[in-house]
Amino acid sequence: MVNQATELQSRIKEARDSQRRITMVRQEAAQFARDVRSLCQRIASDLNPDASPGSPSVEIAASELLLRFRDAQETWSTKQTLIKQRESELASARNAEQLLSEASLQLTALCQEARCALVDDLPRAEQRSRDALELRDRLKVLDEQIQQLCAGEPLDAFRQAALALGLDRLPDQLQALPDEISQLDADRSELN
Repeated sequence: MVNQATELQSRIKEARDSQRRITMVRQEAAQFARDVRSLCQRIASDLNPDASPGSPSVEIAASELLLRFRDAQETWSTKQTLIKQRESELASARNAEQLLSEASLQLTALCQEARCALVDDLPRAEQRSRDALELRDRLKVLDEQIQQLCAGEPLDAFRQAALALGLDRLPDQLQALPDEISQLDADRSELN
C-alpha cells in the first residue's frame, strides 16, 4: 500500500506539472493569437483573424504573415544588391566622366600645340607635321649633297662660283667637256 500511495503521489505530481505546462502553452497560444491579431491590424488588415465568418484563422494568418515576411526579406535583399550595383555603376560613370574630362583636356592641349581651332582639324595638322618632317629630311639630304659638291670649299664661295656661271652657256660648256676630257686623256697617254 505504501507503494501505491507513493505511486499515486508521483502521478498526481506529474498531472499537476502537465496541467501547469498545458496552462502555460494555452497562455502562450493566447499571447501568440493577440500578437498575430495586433500585427494584422497594423500591417495586414486583410488577414485580421476575428470571429466574423470568412475571416482566416490565427494559424492561417500567421502562416501568411510569415510568407509575406520572407517575401519582404527577399525584396530587401534584392534592393540591397541593386543599391550596391547602382553605387558601382555610379562610380564607373564618375570614372568615365573623369577619363572623358582628361581626354578633352589632352585634345585641347593638342589643338593648341597644333594651332588648331577644332579637334576635327587635328588630322590635317598631323599631315602638315608629317609633310614638314619629310621636307626637313629632304633638306638634310640636299645639304649633304651640297657639302659633297663643295669638296671642302666654303659654301659661300661655291655659291658665288655657281652664280657666276652663265646659265645660257652651260649646255654648250657641258657638250665641250667630253671633248676636253678626251684631249686630256690623249695628252696623258703621250706623257706615259
